[in-house]
Parts: sequence; structure tokens; C-alpha cells
Amino acid sequence: MLLSRLNRLVPLDLGAINLMAGVRAAFACAVPVLVGELSGNNHLSWVAIAAFWGCLSDTGGAWSDRLAAMGAFTAIAAVGCFIATLVDPYAWQAVVFTFAWCFLCSLARVYGNAAATVGLLLNSAVLVTLGVPAGGLDEALQLGGLTIVGGLWSMLLALVLWRLQPYGPARKAVRRCWLSVAEYAAALSQQLGAHAGGARWSTVASARRRASREAIENAREVIVATRRTRAGMTGPMQHLLALLADADQAYAGLIGLNELLEAASVETADGGARRIMRVLVGRLAQRAEALAQTLEGEKAAQQPELKALAEKLRGRIAASGRQHEYAYAIELLHQVSRWIDAAFENLNQPQTRQTHLTSMVEQAVARRLRFSEIFGTLRANLNFGSVAFRHALRLALTAATAVLATRVFDIERGYWISITAIVVLQPYMVETWRRTFDRIAGSVLGGLIAAWLMQVVATPLQMALLIFPISVFAFTLRTVNYALFMLCMTPLVVMIAELFQTGGIGDAQLASLRALDSFLGGLLGLLASFLLWPSWEAPQLLRQTAAAVRAHRDYLLVVLGGKPDAKDQDIGAARRQAGLTSNNAEASLQRVLSETRLLNRADAEPTLIMLACLRRMAGAIVTLSLLPQFTAGAPPQPGFAVIRRWADDALSDLAQSLERRHAPAELPAVPELLARASSKANAELVQTASEVIAWNELLRLRRQLEVLHEAVVRLAHPPRAEGSGQKVAV
Repeated sequence: MLLSRLNRLVPLDLGAINLMAGVRAAFACAVPVLVGELSGNNHLSWVAIAAFWGCLSDTGGAWSDRLAAMGAFTAIAAVGCFIATLVDPYAWQAVVFTFAWCFLCSLARVYGNAAATVGLLLNSAVLVTLGVPAGGLDEALQLGGLTIVGGLWSMLLALVLWRLQPYGPARKAVRRCWLSVAEYAAALSQQLGAHAGGARWSTVASARRRASREAIENAREVIVATRRTRAGMTGPMQHLLALLADADQAYAGLIGLNELLEAASVETADGGARRIMRVLVGRLAQRAEALAQTLEGEKAAQQPELKALAEKLRGRIAASGRQHEYAYAIELLHQVSRWIDAAFENLNQPQTRQTHLTSMVEQAVARRLRFSEIFGTLRANLNFGSVAFRHALRLALTAATAVLATRVFDIERGYWISITAIVVLQPYMVETWRRTFDRIAGSVLGGLIAAWLMQVVATPLQMALLIFPISVFAFTLRTVNYALFMLCMTPLVVMIAELFQTGGIGDAQLASLRALDSFLGGLLGLLASFLLWPSWEAPQLLRQTAAAVRAHRDYLLVVLGGKPDAKDQDIGAARRQAGLTSNNAEASLQRVLSETRLLNRADAEPTLIMLACLRRMAGAIVTLSLLPQFTAGAPPQPGFAVIRRWADDALSDLAQSLERRHAPAELPAVPELLARASSKANAELVQTASEVIAWNELLRLRRQLEVLHEAVVRLAHPPRAEGSGQKVAV
């Protein structure tokens, strides 16, 4: 309990620890500082600062992408530092240059996360340069040259001399997929043992499915980036792509298993069958975990046997003559187990097959951004309707204001204020709040550590030697937790900056000043996010929910035979899109609930209901897609065209109503075939176990659609709170 609360307060991504990357980055920073101290040239500390930024600009991925990011940072930063040094003595020119530079560099986020990172580092480089007393052409050329040297030094280490295992990130990402599959199966086993109700099943399913989908998407992106570094499909890459496809199939099987086990847990009173199923699913989790251990290079535990227990459960079900869900759940369980077997085979000799994931990877690898698309993307975002444009303008004004304030009030080391302000400033309010807390907490504690170190260190050479271990910690924890990263980075930056500016040790006041300036910068960033075109998440929520409704509609239509020529790749791609849009809508809702302004509870509750309904609908659709009568290539089922049209009309109207925020039309009349299926005595429709499952899932879809419709109606006509119409905080 204590660990879970601590993780909520300081979330740690321990899987992101990369010690070798930390050592490499520390080497890039520490060597120039040490050489500068030994040679008596403290200007070489600027090389360490530039190398530090260069390492941060290495966002990973393909070698060519890393080269482009680090090379662009080095070249543009040199130009920025050169101009900043020239305008530094002139306050108003410095303010105008800051605004223009920060606006242009911040717009880079329209080209993705890597470009956004490079843009932020370019802004930081210029703001630090403006905070260093300088002026004149000679000093500008010197600083620009040192920036190039630092950038090239970091590129030489990262891209040539010290290249880490090329397939390591991709292998780690695929391992995370299989761990997520194992955790999902283990959660299902725990649910069977806990006799949980429907609400608990829904909560676990939502959390585990979201985590699995995110892990699979992350692995796909890493594989695409790694694949671009190699000519042709290499053996290791073929292994990893096959293992990712197997994980995606196993994940789909677990969704269907989740659906059937939840239904069976409500209808059956046979505790013995439940206990056997719980053990079976637990053993399935152990097998998936063993595969993840093998991917990690560990010796996997002995594979647990499923066949004998499964036969025992089949006999129990046959004796009872009931429990169709458990009967088909055994088939699904064996299907997932076969995917795990295939994954173990792929560890030795990958089996080439075409899935929606392999197709997407091939298309992403082949695609390159055309020159016309670069300007088209920029032109499309040059308006106030663009979140990126508003954020760039907000950040530029904030940076310019910080630079002006430091000049007017003659604030020592004022660049720490401006850098903190632009770093904490995020496109959305809730992200700014979180980043501000992490930045201030890390900087204050890091400042105290720096103050203590400056009391302990006796010479500049000792300070230079300390930079290496601190750099290792800082870069190793870079993606684990931002507050911890700042905790380590603060003393690092304080010491390097002091060696560059004064060549001395400095004193405890410098660290205290850093903490104070970080607090002021965080406060400035918060004020800017409130006052300058704040981007609230609430307007995005309904659009995200509408997109999720449409994606689930498309998925259902493909599974029910809306595309007679549909292939497994089409069904898999539709399932992926439904999962992604649900994840996006749920993330949007979490941001809305985290915003500090007052929200109408009548808005939040229907949205929670809608997202829960979509997860349940997805579970039912996945289960249908795994039944033999709905697999790709199966002949169309008689009478299902009417059900498809009914679902299409209803879901399309609900999505449109969400976007326009108006009441939906009445649900279309339920097709006669679906209405008749609700009768238990209808033997005409139900003859086999798979048909029982199919009609049960269609009835669940009908119920979820009715609940979804009611939630949209409530959203359009929210009830007034008793006694007043005031809004309440959620």
C-alpha cells in the first residue's frame, strides 16, 4: 500500500533505466571539464555544456534520425549562440531576438516529439548565452565554435565510438509487451479467485488492456525506428517483428477470454470449475512471463502443463451440460497458449507471416517525409486554432518577459528563471502543473545538494572529477522520473556553469540562488499558462470520445461482415484503432479531471460511463472476431446485414451528437433477429456452443449501446444539482 501511494506521488518508470547511456553521456560532459581544468582553460566547460545538450537531443531511434536531430541541434545552436552573444549587450535587441528565436524553435513541435525536444534545447542554449556576460564579434565566434565542438563531441561518442546495442531498445520493448500479456493473464486469474463483481472486472480489464495496447504501440514505434537503420530485413529484426505479432495475437485472445470469464463468473455457481479455470489462466501467465524472461536473456522456468487440467475442466462442463462460456474459454485459452508456443519457436527460427502489425511496420519504414509536406504541416499550424501555434507564442512571450525582467532588475544568473519558465510551460494546463511541481521540487533539493558539495569540495579539479558520477546518475534517471532527473541535474549544471563563468568553486549562495530562481521561473510559467491563451482539455474530450465511438463502429462492422473481402490484417487494424482511440479518450478524461478549474459533475459522469461502455463493447467485438463464424473469410451470416445497419446508424448518430453536443435521436428499432435472441427458448438461433457465445455477445453489445445512448442523452441534458445550478469540483 505504501509503495503504491509513493508511486502515485513520484511515478517511476524503472524499465527506462539505461546505465550505459548514462555513463556515455557522463563521459561526454566530464572529459571537456577535466581537460579544461588540467589545461587552465575554463572556456572548455562550454564544450561540456554543449555536449550535455547534444546528449539530450539524442532521442533514440534510427541512426539517421539521431544524426539528423543531433546535427540539427549542433548547427542551429551554434548560430543561435553566435547571434545571442552579439545582441547580449543591448537589452531591447536581446528581448526581441529571444521572442523571435523561441517562437520559431517552439513551432518545431508540429513535426513530432523529437523535433519538440530539439526546439526546447535550442531555446535553452540561447537563454543561457544571453545570461552570460559577453559581447563582441570575437567572443561570439568563440562561443559559436565551442558549441560546434561540444555538439560534434557528443555525436562522435553516441553515433560512432560508443554505439550501444542496436537491437537492445527494440528487444526491451517487445519484452515489455510479453510482460504486459503475463500481467493481464495474472490479473484475470486473481479476479477468478476473488469472486469479483462486474465493476471490478471492468476496472481491471480497462487498466490491463490500456497498458498492453500502449506497450504494443511503443514496441511498434521502436521497431520501425530500428528497422530504418538496417538495409533489408535482418535476422534479429525478423525475430522481434514475429514476436511482436505473436504478442498482439495473444493480447486479443486475452480480451476475449476476459469477456467470457466475466460472463461465466456471473452465471455459474460451480466453484470447482472456477478454481480449475483460475489455475489454468495462472499457468498461462507463467508461460508468458517465461517468454519475457527468455527475451531478457534469463533462463526461463519450466513450462507449466495445461492439457491435463483443461481436460478435467471439459469433463466437468460436459457433466453439467451448462457453462458455455467456460467451454469456449478453454478453446481461447489453448489458442493463446498456441501463440505463446509460436513465440518460443520464433525465438529460434522466425516464421514469416503477414499481419496488420507487419504491414504497418513495412509501410512506416518505407515512408519518408516529403519536402512539400514539411511546409504544408507548418502552414497548417500558423493560426490560433493550432495548439502548437498558441503554445509557441505563449512560450516566446514568457521567455522574452523573463529576459526583460532579468535585465531591468539586474538578477544574477537570471537565465535560470527563463529556462525554468519555458521548461515547465506545456501545451495543456494540467501538464504545466505537473511539470512545475517536478521542476521546483527537483531544483530545490538539488540546490541543497549542490550547496553541500560546494562546502565539501576544496579545488576546481575535485569539482571537475565530481561531475562524472553526478552525470551518470542524471542521465541514467533521465526518463525514469523528471523530478529525480532535476534533482541530479541541478548540482551538475551549477558546477559546470560556475567553472565556465568564474573558473572557481563558487559558494553555497549560488545553489540557493538556483533554487530561488527555479521557484520564480516555475511561478512565471504557471502565470503564463493561465493568462496567455490557456489550452484546456475539456473541449477536446468530446471529440476524442466521438472518435472512439466511430472506431468501435468500424471495428464491429468489419467483424460482422461489413467487408466481405476483409482479411485478418483488416480486423487486426480495426481492433488496434479501437484500442488507441479508447486510450486517447481515457487519457483526455484524466487530464480534464486533473485540471484545477471547476467542472460540472454532470459532464464527467456520463463520459466515464461512455468510456466504460466502449471498453465493454470492444471486449464483445473481440470475442465475436475469435468465433469461427466471424473469422476473416467466413461466409456471411444470414440476417446479419440488418444488425450491421442498425449498429451503424445508432453509433454514427451518437458520434455526431457528441461532436455537436446535442441530444441524439431515439435508438433505431432493434432488429427482429436480435430481439428474438433474447429468448432463452429460441432454439432456432442457438444450436452450437459458439452460437450461444455469439448471441450472448450480441446481446451484450445491445445493452452497452443502450447505456451509451442514455449517457449521451444525459450529457446533452445534464441534471441540475439540488438547490442550485452551481458547478462543483470533480
